[in-house]
Amino acid sequence: MAKLDDLICQSINPFDVESLASGNFWQEQQNRALTVNSIHQEAVEKIEELLDTVIQNRYSQTVLLAGDSGSGKSYLLGRLKRTFNSKAFFAYIDPWADSDFIWRHILRQMVDSLLYKPEGEEEPQLLLWLKGLSAFREGGFAKWMMGERNLFIRNLETTFPAGTYNSKQFFGVLYDLTNSELYSLACQWLRGDDLDDDDLRKLKVKRAIDSENAAKGILGNFSRIATNNRPIVFCFDSLDSIPRLPQGNIDLQALFNVNTIFYNQYFKNFLVIISIIKSTWDENKRFIQPADLAPGRLHREVYLKPINKKQIEALWVMRLHSLHQQSKPKPISDIEPLSKEQINLRFPRGKTLPRMALSIGRELFQQYKDGLCRDTKPPIDRKAILLAEFELKWQDEFAKTKERIKKITFLSAPDLIRILQDALKALQVKELRTKFIRGKYSGYSLNYKNPHKQEKVGVVWTEDANFTSFFSVMNACQKALRQKQCQTLYLIRVGSVGTAKLKGNQIYRKIFTGSPHRHIRETLTSVHYLATYQELVKSARANELVLAGKTISVDELESLIRQTEILKKCKLLKDLGIFDSVVEDVKEREEIVEVADEKAQEIKTFLLNRLKTQNCMALAALQENAIARFGDLNKTTIKQQVKMLIEEDSAIIYNPTKPLEEQLIAWVPQGTTDSSGRFPPF
Repeated sequence: MAKLDDLICQSINPFDVESLASGNFWQEQQNRALTVNSIHQEAVEKIEELLDTVIQNRYSQTVLLAGDSGSGKSYLLGRLKRTFNSKAFFAYIDPWADSDFIWRHILRQMVDSLLYKPEGEEEPQLLLWLKGLSAFREGGFAKWMMGERNLFIRNLETTFPAGTYNSKQFFGVLYDLTNSELYSLACQWLRGDDLDDDDLRKLKVKRAIDSENAAKGILGNFSRIATNNRPIVFCFDSLDSIPRLPQGNIDLQALFNVNTIFYNQYFKNFLVIISIIKSTWDENKRFIQPADLAPGRLHREVYLKPINKKQIEALWVMRLHSLHQQSKPKPISDIEPLSKEQINLRFPRGKTLPRMALSIGRELFQQYKDGLCRDTKPPIDRKAILLAEFELKWQDEFAKTKERIKKITFLSAPDLIRILQDALKALQVKELRTKFIRGKYSGYSLNYKNPHKQEKVGVVWTEDANFTSFFSVMNACQKALRQKQCQTLYLIRVGSVGTAKLKGNQIYRKIFTGSPHRHIRETLTSVHYLATYQELVKSARANELVLAGKTISVDELESLIRQTEILKKCKLLKDLGIFDSVVEDVKEREEIVEVADEKAQEIKTFLLNRLKTQNCMALAALQENAIARFGDLNKTTIKQQVKMLIEEDSAIIYNPTKPLEEQLIAWVPQGTTDSSGRFPPF
């Protein structure tokens, strides 16, 4: 075992910035070992009281969870899910892209959440919910599965004789959830995918859930037929990213309209948690109708308090525990190399927010590490470190996005338009507006001015499989072109455009044959780029994006995305004419000559960025970190990229003759030397 100082030089900062962010609790797996239970325990208990009330009397309840930015609201939602998933089902609701689609958005997000398996369970929440229905418990699940479909539907209609929306279709789809061959289609229908006619026939339903009223009805069904089941907890988060009204305030009224309908129409067995930054709530609650804030509709307000010195120390203990376990001799203090004196000095008022406590811990740890690992510290290149942290954050978020979004239709059309809109805004595209076409499918479109040709461009993005819907979209496009609303129209669609006998296809061919208008069949990778950027935008809007010890605003994020030119790798943006195609094509060819293996370049960039943020670390730890990030790497590949960094004078191994576990590798900033005095002797 090594001394603590040796371990500090060899290790990644345990307060590393990438561990400070929280998001969708089904995608961000929290480490129980890093949870300090005393923090926000009072809030946990208050919310548990409301959950128990729902369980006891089945009446839906709503709680406002408010706190300052960095107080740990999103983390607390994940903690609630971990703690209470055994007695409730949890649904994480991201910001909606268009308030005209809010009911459909909530339904889609709820079903997506129900498809996750709770910890310790072998089946997803949706099947557990199905098996928890009283009709299933009383009749026996196996008996229902072996039963005849029409008999199953009649039995459920007898059990729930009134108030069920579109009961035959809904109960039939529930039956199909028990059929492995139809399970996936049944899930797609429940989440509101606009299925084609063949798939609708397989499910024996007439149409998709393609309206707000239909989505509201299906959500009501989940409420009314599950009164003896576990409740569903709706967690609304990141509300700073919901649509804004013309006067500039966020459209919280749309959410409270939904909540009031839950109340007025007696939706049961729901617990609604509205998580919001306190300042955002204070600025926007005056725009909500007073009746929607009445005690019977907003049942409780829970405010997260700052943490005290003991809790700050406990957070630091948790982060440093792994290093202390490896150290010999054992450190005298549980927070060494940090100290209680530093807590008193940096937090003189005795209180702070969890994120600030972690950020200060990271800063102090890095200062101590820098003092250990360098004799003469070169000037800090803050810009280089900021860009390195941003690129590491991007790679981390991109990997999560790839895991989350397996196909383009995972996102609704309004969501696809929203992620494209955010990227175009970051690239300073002019005259950017949504709802370019009119009618029911207006949310599927946007327009802008081409940055190179100074012409108006219209974009329509639809992946709806149903050709009746496709006809309506094409018809709206045709009307927009007749009204000369753009010079060039792009249709983004991977799916089929139908056969020549279909009216939608006939209009499609008129528009996109022999004209300046183009049909782009986009790749999933482009969606990953756009969706990754939007996740960062959501964090920035909520003041949750921290890089190089600084909270990054949306404007600063947009500047970073332009500086790094990451979005130039997004093929869709090239196809839409955002980048100069001639210049970019030449640059692409040059890059192909310089870097034959794009994956190798990605690994090399990761290694260098990691070194920039840590200054020095063990070569073995760097290798392990790269394997953890990329998964399918072998150490030979990593060694090759490390060798290239050393040959380019971007990195140096301080003690190459020592065993691998003791070898230290450090970043060499441009303009500094690789003299032997870079590190003190050990």
